[in-house]
Amino acid sequence: MAEEQSLGTLYAGQFGPISLAAGSPLNALGSESVQIYDSDGLTAASLYTDRTKATGGSNPFTTNAYGIVQYWAAPGYYVASFSVGGTPTTMICEVKPDYADSAWNVVIDIASAIALSGDCRLANATSAAITETWPAPTLGARIKTVKTDASANAVSVTTPSGNIQGPGLTAGATQTLAAAGDFYEAFADGTNWHLTAQTGGGGGGAVASGKEVAITTANTWQTIATYTPTATALFTVQALFDVASGTPTGGVQVTYANANGAVVMALTPVGTSLAVGPDSSLSALIAAVAGTAINVQVQTSVTAGLTASAYIGAM
Repeated sequence: MAEEQSLGTLYAGQFGPISLAAGSPLNALGSESVQIYDSDGLTAASLYTDRTKATGGSNPFTTNAYGIVQYWAAPGYYVASFSVGGTPTTMICEVKPDYADSAWNVVIDIASAIALSGDCRLANATSAAITETWPAPTLGARIKTVKTDASANAVSVTTPSGNIQGPGLTAGATQTLAAAGDFYEAFADGTNWHLTAQTGGGGGGAVASGKEVAITTANTWQTIATYTPTATALFTVQALFDVASGTPTGGVQVTYANANGAVVMALTPVGTSLAVGPDSSLSALIAAVAGTAINVQVQTSVTAGLTASAYIGAM
């Protein structure tokens, strides 16, 4: 999906953390005063303590013992001013936009809360029912709320203007998540919130995922994500790998059932070299029947430093 360019000013972008060093990374400029200026090199920049821009940050500030510089500011170019051995020095810093559709800002809620565009709110209603108030549906805004607990307490999702609408739902300003794992993910068109993925009240969307599962046994099939569909449908499956070093051999497969019975689909033949980068992924489209689990499985020659993630999504 293309980046939502209009969202670049919704949040402060993050610069760093990087370590200032005098000639060598081993010579970190610890406890050094750093002043951040706008691109003109004269005007003190407005800094923030986090991406929401809710609280202003100190400027100048002091690096820690490792010379770490980290701050949040509106996207653009800045000039960092500091000293190396008593000699005034400047450095150009680029703060890149923090788009709401490039990464979730994950927040855990145990009580009713007000969410921001770009938030993924993990709502735990074990103690009492929770109301998650989404912002007004500004064009291009994105948001997600997940009920994480198994209690009978509901998580209500509401918006101050417009409706929350999607497949299987009656459009309204308030919708309800009743069961553990139920969630709504939505984009706004400037008037209403439109669900692009959901469970609970409707169908479709992401239905299962596994994050950073450690591979525990070599040369043995290990399930890293599973989902049992309640209706026969098309599903996408994806697996992603990351290792500390080396190029392990192994395989990836999906087990499920279609209209003709049990299926084992090899995404890679066993014994092939698995990709090692964080962007290395494999995917496939399957037609699975209701009532039989879809399992994404991995087999590798090594265990040390190897993790895998998987996603199963309803079309």
